[in-house]
Amino acid sequence: MLKFVAAAAVVAFAVGILVGVNSTSNDAPSTGPVLSSAIAANTDVPGPGNTAPDRMTNIERLDAEIAVLNMLENGIAERNDEYKALISEIARLLTVKSTLEVELGEAVFVPRVASGR
Repeated sequence: MLKFVAAAAVVAFAVGILVGVNSTSNDAPSTGPVLSSAIAANTDVPGPGNTAPDRMTNIERLDAEIAVLNMLENGIAERNDEYKALISEIARLLTVKSTLEVELGEAVFVPRVASGR
């Protein structure tokens, strides 16, 4: 059953591509009005709004891309601060470790006296 559904989906996709390619002939209407009328007829699917990518000007696209890049830069800066704090903590722990190793090397251990039981 799953194979049948997958095959039907592939065939439907191929037919859709063929219909789209064939509708680009000179006497056929362009795909733009066909698609927009199909979208408008279906009330479940919202039509393209003012923020649709095809309606954005180049400046608006650039502003949107810059906003995304600024957001990524802020995220990277926050991560960078976290990494710097981790590196600082690792350096502190290595210093403590080396100090303890020196102190243990210099320490003289006295053997325990057995209790008189």
